Parts: sequence; C-alpha cells; structure tokens
Amino acid sequence: MLWLRRLSVLVLLHLPAAWGQNVVVTPAVQGGRIVLTALGSAGLLLQRGDVRSMPEKDSKHESVVAFLLEDPADITSISQAGPVISNVNAFPFVGISAKGGTLVVSGGTGGLSAWKYDTSSARIGDNIVLNEQVAGVIGFPDVTMASRDVALMSTDFESPGTSRFGILVLAIDEDGVRAIDDIRIPGSGFENAVGPANFALVTAVQRRNGAVLMYTAHGSMTVTDVTPLVVGKRAADVEVRPVGTGGGGGAVSVAVASPDTVLFARKGAVMVFDTSNGAPGTLIDTIDVSGRVTSVGGRGPLGASVTEGAERARSFSLPTS
Repeated sequence: MLWLRRLSVLVLLHLPAAWGQNVVVTPAVQGGRIVLTALGSAGLLLQRGDVRSMPEKDSKHESVVAFLLEDPADITSISQAGPVISNVNAFPFVGISAKGGTLVVSGGTGGLSAWKYDTSSARIGDNIVLNEQVAGVIGFPDVTMASRDVALMSTDFESPGTSRFGILVLAIDEDGVRAIDDIRIPGSGFENAVGPANFALVTAVQRRNGAVLMYTAHGSMTVTDVTPLVVGKRAADVEVRPVGTGGGGGAVSVAVASPDTVLFARKGAVMVFDTSNGAPGTLIDTIDVSGRVTSVGGRGPLGASVTEGAERARSFSLPTS
C-alpha cells in the first residue's frame, strides 16, 4: 500500500452495509488521507471530508480508483478494485458522489467528470464525460447524486441571479450531461469554506411519501421539493424553504439519517430534525461537538461527525421522535 503516498486522493469504496450515499475522509493511510464515496446501495456514514492532502492550488490532475472493504469495522482495510483512472481535474473545491452505477467528480473549476461503474464489483468502467465545462458555471464545489441519472451539482454561477450560489440539476447518461434546472440558494458563499476541498454548499436527499426532498446546508438551512427535477422535468415553481428558526446560522453540512430524521451541522453542534410530519421538520435535539464540523452523517439511531483536523469520526445516538 505504499503507493498510496503518491496516489491522488479521490477514491471510491464499496461497502456491504447501506449507510447512505455519502463521503468521508479516512484517518491517515501511509502518510496521506483518502476520500471515499459509496457505490450502489452501499455507502459510508459521513457526508463530507476535510481533504488536507489535496494541493491548495494549481492542481491540474488527480486520480480516481475503486476499493473493496476487507473489514467493515476498519475503513482503512481496503483492496483495489480495477485500475486507477488518471487525468481527472480536481481543483479546489471538489466533491465526489456515486449512485446506482454512475459516478461523478465535481471537479471544482476544472470541469466535472463522470463514469459508469459495476455495482457488484465496484470496478469503474466507461467514461461519460471528462473535465467537462458547463456554460454559465464558474465551478462545482460539490455534488450529490439524487438518482442514477440525476446529479445535484453545488454550483458557483457566472450570473448572480437571486444568489451567486445554488444547485444545478444535471441529467447524466451515456450521451453526456444536460442541464435540467438551477435552484439558487441564499447563504454563506465562501465564508464557511475550509480549503482545499470542504465547501459549505452541501446537499442531502430524502425520499418520503413519493416526494424527493433536497436539504441544503449553505450557512443557511433549506429544503426544496425536487421531485419533478429528478425525473428530468423543469419545474414551474421551485420553492426553497428555510429549515428551523434561529440557531442554524453557519450550517456547513447535512445528512439524511432516515425518512424521519435529518441532521444539520454547524460549528460546535449537530442539530437533529424530526421530519415525520413532513418537511421542513422540527428541531428535537442539539448535540454538542468540538470544533468546525466538516462531515455529518447517520443511519437509523446512529450518527457521526468529523471536525476539522480530527483523525476519526465521533459517533453518537440519535433521539427518537
């Protein structure tokens, strides 16, 4: 595994347990950290990592590689599945996401890249687009796959509109990428960013009673019904609604733990919202954490967070509504 010292840090992992389609940074492995994302219905616990081993600037090319987990209790016990995919732009800020056989690297200002992969073996297959620039976009600091064919791209837009930042909904298939719609999200811009890879414009998807809801942490906490968008249709009126009242300023990450539970993180705290009566939900608990959270995630009764500079996740029990 010594080659991990020089291997770039965008990495895929195939897990046997379904923790949600999210991202985490491991502890140091042979001197450098690696970024992980879920494949297929499998997944990791956490949403976004603080990638300190990525170059601060002028990084032109990184690599993507799939791994299989040897021991579910140890996320550093991995074996490579398939070849290393090279020449992938990963300018700060950058995210990675995968679902149902489609993998996307947001690429920052370097353009997005997407591939197909095998949901059984985790092997990355054919390239769909590589370092693709999209008209009207300065950069994509993050990405969440809403489905196999639709990506929610955290976006810095060239045209300010109602807000410079928001979500560009992209359809992705074998023929390339196509913009479906854009949703502007008022919030903190660069204020809560932690270079080189952690940007506070994070989304998480909740499916409930036939609806697809996008929760977004961007300094602000919001929820948007994106049901028509994930089937490729523009929506006549997409409403971005606030989540909670007060106490949510500085929200930097979000995760869906269940159809009834959503987690928002800010510096020093993870806020737990009960959504059993529908969005936007009711705040039912605030869990104190030390430092600036870079990742939050959960599944069922379990949650976890990673803070800036932390080597491992802190886990905690989630309250029941």
